Amino acid sequence: MSVPVALEGLREQIEAMPPDVFLLTVSDGTSPHAVSAEVRWEGEQLVVGAGRTTARNVAAAPAVTLLWPASGEDYSLIVDGSGAVDGDVVRITPERAILHRSVRASAPDGHTSGDAPRCITVL
Repeated sequence: MSVPVALEGLREQIEAMPPDVFLLTVSDGTSPHAVSAEVRWEGEQLVVGAGRTTARNVAAAPAVTLLWPASGEDYSLIVDGSGAVDGDVVRITPERAILHRSVRASAPDGHTSGDAPRCITVL
């Protein structure tokens, strides 16, 4: 079950989350690379700092993912996008975003555990 929401909805979701995220990139086309980062909006792009490995990965394979873990909440926020290296930051254009329900979360109102949506599309 998915419920599409515009970019404004994604902005609201991100503003409700803590600023620290995990940025996931891919090295050598196969190996995942995860780093902790802080994220901010600049216009319609998300911006995070980039170390050498992250910058190299994004330059070679621009598909990136930002993950705000559930950390005691019912849903994690996952944003997929296209990244571009700009000096010491990566600028990310969001392409898809979902709220993914934690395995520890109770079913939302009106649902039993087995029929509750695992993911809700944000963008």
